[in-house]
Amino acid sequence: MSNWRLQGLRFGIVGLTSNFVLYLLYLLVVWLGTDPKLAVTLLYILGLSMTFIFNKRWSFSHRGNWRGAAVRYFSLYGILYSSNILVLMFLVDHLYYPHALVQAGVVLVFIPVVFLTQRYWVFAKDPIVPS
Repeated sequence: MSNWRLQGLRFGIVGLTSNFVLYLLYLLVVWLGTDPKLAVTLLYILGLSMTFIFNKRWSFSHRGNWRGAAVRYFSLYGILYSSNILVLMFLVDHLYYPHALVQAGVVLVFIPVVFLTQRYWVFAKDPIVPS
């Protein structure tokens, strides 16, 4: 199996597994009385930290500087989060598209973007770093 296919498979396994576990934790934490927005925020941070470790070590076998990779990783997800909110605000709040369809579309677009960005920038052997 080629390197990019193996990385893609591992990336998919990490994503599916982490989202499943985090969803179950979300349900538990909300059931225990935590506000849903607070639960999402805390689990988002936990999820990013968890997937950073698994994607760095297993999906992309990155052996480079972990601090630089972490800055790039969390920057990527900050941009994605902001983009997601802007898309929802525009398409749902202003154009009145159904939020479930919009979010599904966002996820489908983001998956390849996230994989390629992690492969070629976040966990690249020699990442391009803007000056």
